[in-house]
Amino acid sequence: MDRLIKTILIISIAAFGAGILFVDAAQAQPIDNLVVEYWSETENNWLPLQGSIFDETNFLPGQSVTRLVRVTNNSGATQRIATEAINENDPDDFGEKLSLIIKEGPTVIFNNTLTQFFDQGETYLSDLANNANTQYDFTVGFNPDAGDFYQGKTLGFDIIVGFEGTEGGLSLPSPGEGTGGGGDLPPGLIISNEAVAAVTEVPPSGATAIITWQTNYAATSQVIYGLNSGGPYSLDLSAPHFGYPNSTTEDPTKVINHSVVITGLILGETYRYRVISHASPATISYEHTFVAAVDGEVLTPTDAIKEGSNASLGGGLAQEGGSQGTEESDENREEIAGAGNDEKTADISAAQETGGNRNFAAAFFAISKEGIGWFWWILLLVLIILIIIFVRRRRKNQK
Repeated sequence: MDRLIKTILIISIAAFGAGILFVDAAQAQPIDNLVVEYWSETENNWLPLQGSIFDETNFLPGQSVTRLVRVTNNSGATQRIATEAINENDPDDFGEKLSLIIKEGPTVIFNNTLTQFFDQGETYLSDLANNANTQYDFTVGFNPDAGDFYQGKTLGFDIIVGFEGTEGGLSLPSPGEGTGGGGDLPPGLIISNEAVAAVTEVPPSGATAIITWQTNYAATSQVIYGLNSGGPYSLDLSAPHFGYPNSTTEDPTKVINHSVVITGLILGETYRYRVISHASPATISYEHTFVAAVDGEVLTPTDAIKEGSNASLGGGLAQEGGSQGTEESDENREEIAGAGNDEKTADISAAQETGGNRNFAAAFFAISKEGIGWFWWILLLVLIILIIIFVRRRRKNQK
């Protein structure tokens, strides 16, 4: 019986130290010059970054998880492959307890903490000849000496794998070394090409509008909006609808081309709106204005900015029209770096975009150690206590 009690206690300690590592990949844009794939253990084949990549439901201190990434270069010339972390979100320094090892075959390219990986900017991996491919092994490990302090802590970041940029005097580091930032790998999630695709009158005095936009990789879709007469509106993460009077329900389906219908509009009224795409953290666009009429006026992003709207940062400036967007001064920007921190799962949403001779695959990689909700932990603890009481009473009766 003593062995039974000890076994129960050991299991409870292991369970309370466990977390969930779940990574899901969204659909990527097809591209010829750069192909990034992962090895699917269930399919036993190389697949585009779609579906589940990491799915670990019992991530304990001392454990590690390895996933394989294959990069193919079809650019017509030898390319330097690099990787970089962006959109880092590590409020509790969890990265100090998580290691990252990147290997190409037997060669160890990087072996340090995730915090170091965040800090060093672009990490050069290797040269890749034209029409060739190579495999990189990414292993994330949980420090076995991590204490209870890290229970319920979260860490998230985007990881980019692509052709290393050499413009603007960027130095070329040795394998495993970083540039310190400032390279040509793309930023995080970018919102572009916001537009009011259509306005439909709903008699006698109503209207609906279809808002469209694009993101550089797959993300969710939502619109926040309100009457122009009630503005200006201030973004507030703790307030309903991010500080606007209204919002659509977030569509969790991750796409690159977004379309959201707003209903219940007042015909002829002017509205302010922002679009939101969430890959963790959320990225929120500049504010725009439109008139709820079939032939209503739709202000350009620049006009809307001149009216005093704010841009926001979600791991990178929410740019208008891709890289040619208008940026506001620091005084007129608001950061949305904390949105999405309460997620208990992590996503990898991959995307590939073209830009000159540089093509990239961006992937979101976030690790959550929060796992199962505290209610279930408490329920588990109660069950364990009841079992111990039952065993002790049985022993007493036997005596």
